[in-house]
Amino acid sequence: MGRYRKDIKINYNLDWKYDVEISKIRKDLDAIEKLGATHVQIEAKEEYGCPILSVNPITIRMETDDEYKKRIDKEKKQLEDVIKEKLRELERLKLKYGIK
Repeated sequence: MGRYRKDIKINYNLDWKYDVEISKIRKDLDAIEKLGATHVQIEAKEEYGCPILSVNPITIRMETDDEYKKRIDKEKKQLEDVIKEKLRELERLKLKYGIK
């Protein structure tokens, strides 16, 4: 299992609505870059029949060794819990139906 990409939202309001001056976009890009942003995530949505763009600065990076280990450990623990629950249910059903 490989490492996952981490998308980290940068807390900065890119208020780019309707007519945005290029100078404002340049200023905002400089500001978010200083905050560590590597990308601008743009999502198109529709609410009440009106198109809406969501524009958010983010940093994209791969998981660190520690994050990777924690995620793998958590996934293993979750899988073990699911297996234990299924085995408990199997034993309950065996008792209910008299199966050995």
